[in-house]
Amino acid sequence: MKAAGCRLIVPGFESGVQEILNNMSKGITLEQSIQYVKMQKAKLLVHGCFMVGNPGETKDTMMQTLEFAKSLILTQLNFTH
Repeated sequence: MKAAGCRLIVPGFESGVQEILNNMSKGITLEQSIQYVKMQKAKLLVHGCFMVGNPGETKDTMMQTLEFAKSLILTQLNFTH
């Protein structure tokens, strides 16, 4: 993809709380998200997308998602409701 001119990828991480991901039937783990960013060999820019207000969401889980997003060291962050 990089050789073809791709510079940016936009994965939907959605949440930084495993229970919320499970409630959404997302089918991924937090560790998979971490490894996805770390192991990305092409070194493309990563614009991470997150959602708040998912089933089971609380103020605490929203803050956990924010901290998780910051820990991934992404190029850009996007939060939606």
